[in-house]
Amino acid sequence: MPRLALWKRWRGFTLIELLVVIAIIAVLIGLLLPAVQKVREAAARSQSMNNLKQMSLALHSCNDANNKLPPAGGYFPGGADGTGNGGNNAIMPAHRGSLHYFMLPFIEQDALYKSIGGDSWYASNPVKTFMSPADTIGNGMGPNSNRPTTTYPANAFAFSPGGGVGTVNTDWNQTSGRTIVTAFPDGTSNTIAYGERYGTCVGADSLWCESNPGQGYQTPWIQNVNLPQFSPSAAQCDQGKLHGHSTAGLLVGLGDGSVRMVSSGISQATWTNALYPNDGNVLGSDW
Repeated sequence: MPRLALWKRWRGFTLIELLVVIAIIAVLIGLLLPAVQKVREAAARSQSMNNLKQMSLALHSCNDANNKLPPAGGYFPGGADGTGNGGNNAIMPAHRGSLHYFMLPFIEQDALYKSIGGDSWYASNPVKTFMSPADTIGNGMGPNSNRPTTTYPANAFAFSPGGGVGTVNTDWNQTSGRTIVTAFPDGTSNTIAYGERYGTCVGADSLWCESNPGQGYQTPWIQNVNLPQFSPSAAQCDQGKLHGHSTAGLLVGLGDGSVRMVSSGISQATWTNALYPNDGNVLGSDW
């Protein structure tokens, strides 16, 4: 019986069919990317809110442990003993530094706090809690200074107030005897404790370890009431303003430990009242 060879002929894709498939895939990817971007932005915003909450609650823990709060930059918990001027010395933990430095033991960074001598300026470690995941410039280290940055400056009107409403004490030898109650006389739920800004803005790094203004870097302080920018480009970033990392608005941590989103439509009056801890004004309806 003769053997019959059966041949099956496979038909390939035509060029037009292949192009149609590629086009469909491209359309699907185009529809998927915005959704993925929104998920990533929401995750980054959630993490940033958690960071701000930790930092705001750390103020209360520090207040309970020391019966007072540190200044935005200066000596704490003791007086101005001059040890901070000695550089990176063997006096550990440092007696002088930024408010961020003195918060380290209360955000589970006690080992880092105790490893820094003399002055917080000598810190060289980025701290994840101090960085918003939505701001990837420098990845926690300033590209211009090669020093650790923060995206959450503290409200110097509350932590280093001067003689009246709207003034800030920038003396780098200052001390503080203020408590949660006296730092936020308008109420902890009505006053900003921390805001958001870029870790690096047009060549200036915002250093969490910096406590001496006028050194060419940005101190981790809010010391003016300029309205913030909302998701500006790197080229449009203004050093004198806060910067929302999301098009949805700008996150702020309040003195009571809560976190809220400030919209781009906030008025100058409401923004100023939210920063001043002692003006006695009621926040506007746009808060």
